[in-house]
Amino acid sequence: MAQAKSVLDDIKKELECPVCQEQFSGSNEPKILKCQHTFCKSCLNGWLRQHGGGRLSCPKCRVITECSTNNIDCLPTNLACKNLGDILKTHSGWDIRSLQENLCKCHRKSLEYYCEHCQICICSDCVIVEHRDSNNHKILSVEEGAKIQAEIITEELRSVEANTSHLMSDIATLVERREKFNTGIDQATIEVRNVAERCIYLIHRHEASVTEQLARERSLSDDAISQELLKLTEKLEKMTSAAIRGRAILENHNIDEMINIKQVLDELISEKVTPALKYPDLKYTSYALPRNFTTGKLLITRTEPSLSVATGEGLTKGKRSEEANFTVTTKDAKGQTTYSEMDKVIVEVTSVRKGIKNISVVVKDLKDGRYSVSYTPNSFGEFRVSIKVRDEPIRESPFKLFIHNNPKQDFLDWASKFHGPELSNLQLKETQDAERGLSQPHTFKNSTFTGRPLYQRKSFRSEEKRRAALGEFQNQDTHQNNRRQRDDASREPPSPQEPTSVTSAQYGSPIPEQCTIEVTGLPEDASEDLVTIYFENTRRSKGGPVSSVVMTPELRKCLVTFESPDDAERTISYSSHVLSGASIQVSLFEEEEESAVDSGENGEDEEEEDGITIIVSGIMPSTSEDAVIFYFENSRRSGGGDVSEIHFNEKGEAIITFSEVKDLQRLLEESHKIYGQMITVVRQPPSKKVPLDPLRVHVQGISETTTIDCLTCYLEKFVDVEVENVYLGAKNNALAVFESEPDFESLLHKVNKDKKGLEGKKPRLERVAVCSCILVTGLKKESTDHTIELYFDNEKRSGGKDVYRVERIRKDQALVYFEDHTRVHDVIARSQRQANALDGAILEVTPYYPFLGNGDDVQSRS
Repeated sequence: MAQAKSVLDDIKKELECPVCQEQFSGSNEPKILKCQHTFCKSCLNGWLRQHGGGRLSCPKCRVITECSTNNIDCLPTNLACKNLGDILKTHSGWDIRSLQENLCKCHRKSLEYYCEHCQICICSDCVIVEHRDSNNHKILSVEEGAKIQAEIITEELRSVEANTSHLMSDIATLVERREKFNTGIDQATIEVRNVAERCIYLIHRHEASVTEQLARERSLSDDAISQELLKLTEKLEKMTSAAIRGRAILENHNIDEMINIKQVLDELISEKVTPALKYPDLKYTSYALPRNFTTGKLLITRTEPSLSVATGEGLTKGKRSEEANFTVTTKDAKGQTTYSEMDKVIVEVTSVRKGIKNISVVVKDLKDGRYSVSYTPNSFGEFRVSIKVRDEPIRESPFKLFIHNNPKQDFLDWASKFHGPELSNLQLKETQDAERGLSQPHTFKNSTFTGRPLYQRKSFRSEEKRRAALGEFQNQDTHQNNRRQRDDASREPPSPQEPTSVTSAQYGSPIPEQCTIEVTGLPEDASEDLVTIYFENTRRSKGGPVSSVVMTPELRKCLVTFESPDDAERTISYSSHVLSGASIQVSLFEEEEESAVDSGENGEDEEEEDGITIIVSGIMPSTSEDAVIFYFENSRRSGGGDVSEIHFNEKGEAIITFSEVKDLQRLLEESHKIYGQMITVVRQPPSKKVPLDPLRVHVQGISETTTIDCLTCYLEKFVDVEVENVYLGAKNNALAVFESEPDFESLLHKVNKDKKGLEGKKPRLERVAVCSCILVTGLKKESTDHTIELYFDNEKRSGGKDVYRVERIRKDQALVYFEDHTRVHDVIARSQRQANALDGAILEVTPYYPFLGNGDDVQSRS
């Protein structure tokens, strides 16, 4: 009982104001200061009146909280304390005053027991009368009940505090956006007013200028006309006077006077009476304004950068010296495509390695909410594509971009550098002619065969001439090159005396069963020519001359028949077969199922031993990838061998995978130098094989409008097993979960053969591995990766164990990888029973599948 009272006293103390010791209530709400300390509204009002100035100093830590309105109501309310107080008041068995009295309301006896079903404290009479059904009412001591309620309340408090934190963050974000938007409106209003005032000023200035010019013209014209009128008036008076006098003389008939007046009249007549002034004329012409005339334009954007997307093959992969493209689409808050001239799309492509120049990008605005992005990389390796709209990153930005090497371009560069452009063009033409010759039939001595070039696309890295020309490593292992040349020379076209080896496949000669292998997991774009070229490349596939290829594209399988059983056996013993970026499986084809199973098992045993991968650190940034490859392919210097794959991580370390190692001990134990720089070589442990998930399948290429129920009905059409749940993810991907294991081979075959498709799209199905990674959401930014690793490594706290990597993908999200994939199920199961909490934040834990995205856009039936 003492322990129960202690717990309840602690809870009661948390629901009291530290200043006045009064319990929080509806009229006396708990308010939170900037320092996160909580006090009642009455105390804060008195404190504000006492100090004034709109500033509150916390009574505990003295941190200043601004209260510019001098109103405590503007401060946020502590919802955790308020809600908990309401719960304790309304709950019949947890009234604070009755707990202080420690008496049952019904029987007025001591509360000594706790009913877990009803979640109330009861007395001994209650146990016998109201709670005697042991099946429904589990009776515990009040101490045990106090512990249970304390755990429940603690979890609820954490949830409320976490929700409060999220709500405060959302409120702050909305307030910030509103202030930013209002600031933009105010600036636009000022700008419009300034433009209008400027236009009015220009119009008034034009009016004054034209009016002044008209007044000046009026004055000049009036003066000239007045002078001319005066002259004309004087002439008119003279003429009138002479006319009167002449009429009088005519009446008198005086000849002398007539002669005199005649002279006067002749002079007046001879003078011009036409005015000398040229009268001016003027007219004011106004310019007609168009109907849509405007002095400015109001631009509004509703684009949400966090919902905008980028799609296209060039977003994730490309080839050196070849143009790649992808499209950026701007979206609004409802996910609809939107467009505004304000949306400024910025795309940057940067290398993860130092010393590599960024790739220049061209962004073209299509004026419909889409932006076409194109680039031509000049180097290969791993890059980061950062896409921003109005200086904010779009969804899933930055993206990982892998630029692959371009062997044809490498050959041209090398030939042009060491032998001139004319030779490089000639060599390219010969190579193209040889490739075209692979598919053209040739006749020799009445026998038809398919021609093959003397060198089957051998990588120029193994050519002795190029290594000598580069001069980087002069002392090369020539024995290996001589052996390869002998192998190539042995594959010349057959002589006339031996036509049967060429024509055996066409004329039905018996071929032993050991010559045929079965290839599964082919890429969708695989063709017969591509498969033939790959398995005839001894360096890549360990194979040899192929006599026939039988394709089954709907099942992504084929049968390859070699001319020699040794080539088939050597191909099966080699494990790392990769065709067009897809890992393919090779096994001996036999008609009996048991032998096929046995050969498949043997192939798996051998696959675990092949494919050695090393991690090389200490490489100078100026060292080229070719220099690293040349060094480790020189077995005499490094102990290595043929390099099948190389890439660099963010730390500048080279991850190198060999298809064949000559001296493993020398490779791993002796010292290595490149360009005089000491480097460190460590073997990367082989990745643990993860089995395929028996219930889940990855659905690709669905429509954006496809719903969960629509996809469920579509999949159930092809199998007898019901679909338990469907998760819709990013980029038209989905994950389907079946109630029990279906026949995946039949399902994949039927969906591939289905011509109707789903809502105008043809879905593609692919099995997924058992999940060994979880997505953790709700983290605080203060939680470090090491803290997250320790938490999920603690089986007692999280249900997890053996964490080998933590990857932070966002401030509040991280990926946690486990060595044992069964730990994902344990962590998820525990999170459903009890919430995960770290650094005061409630965590949400879900299985992580990369094709579904980071969880923000994942939709499911649950």
